[in-house]
Amino acid sequence: MKTIKILSLVAVALPMAFISCSDDDDEASYDKSVSMVSTDDGNVYQLTSIKVGSYNRYVYNYDDEGRCTYFYDWGDKYYIEQPGFKITTDDEDESISVSFNGDGYVSKITWSESYDDYDEVGTETLTSTYSYSGSNLTKVSFSYTDKWKEDGKSYTGTESGSLTLTWKNGNLTKMTGSYTGKDNYEDYTESGTDTYTFEYGNSNNGCKQFLIALAYQIEDYDDFITAFGMAGFMGKGPADLPTSCTCEYSYKDSDGDNGSYEDTFESSYSSYSDGRIRTETCDGTTYTYGYASYEDDTRAAIATPFDDAFSAPEKANGKRMHGIHNRHHSRHAKAAE
Repeated sequence: MKTIKILSLVAVALPMAFISCSDDDDEASYDKSVSMVSTDDGNVYQLTSIKVGSYNRYVYNYDDEGRCTYFYDWGDKYYIEQPGFKITTDDEDESISVSFNGDGYVSKITWSESYDDYDEVGTETLTSTYSYSGSNLTKVSFSYTDKWKEDGKSYTGTESGSLTLTWKNGNLTKMTGSYTGKDNYEDYTESGTDTYTFEYGNSNNGCKQFLIALAYQIEDYDDFITAFGMAGFMGKGPADLPTSCTCEYSYKDSDGDNGSYEDTFESSYSSYSDGRIRTETCDGTTYTYGYASYEDDTRAAIATPFDDAFSAPEKANGKRMHGIHNRHHSRHAKAAE
């Protein structure tokens, strides 16, 4: 099993997976030693799961000091050694390193994996970087390379892009992104631009939680946003709860597939009386949030993600460049229907 090096804060535990329920963020004290935000009234919660139906899509577990000891993402298990936040996985061919800024938010993730698929042998590497304004994520950039050999010949595929997030009055109002990719296997190239515009109702996001509605769109540019962002790794969410996102896509590739189209995704929510989100419905799928109270020490009752009940649907496998290619082109095909 390969140990994954974490380039994190020295001599400080990672502040991970916090939910702060307070009307005034300035009243909250940030306690890095126990990985949580404590409000002036003492309410402290940590996100433990996100379910779709009865299936635990994400699971987070903590030790007695509130530090994350593992998280589970779509069938992938990440074991975290505390203190130090060193991660190992069940895949000895996979490695990941994470850097954090001074506020404890992820600033860089480097991922790599080697593969051997019969006549195809190679290595994929992906570097993603993140910028913030205070507690708000403002930019995501990625650079991907796949080098492989097939039938004795060497090939390279690359893709890069960035997504800029615009905030106004505490709400994420717009995201603009662009990407380019190419490989010398079929001399294929692709590029595109995307614009995402969010609309809001009158419902307050009481705990400033990161939301599936945001991650759902950012996922086109970042493979890590949901698992890390939902648990507080990547800053706070908007002040209010978004009701819709209008997406405008423009694209072209060397196969002659060029065009543009628009799509809209609706969101709705139910919340607890203290402001925590209970359920979020995004694009027709309902997600149920689970929490543990730090003071009540209910974390010990959290189910581990290694039981049979956590067996995950098989996740699609493939190179990330082709993954983004397929993701965009599946939308294009749908728009053409």
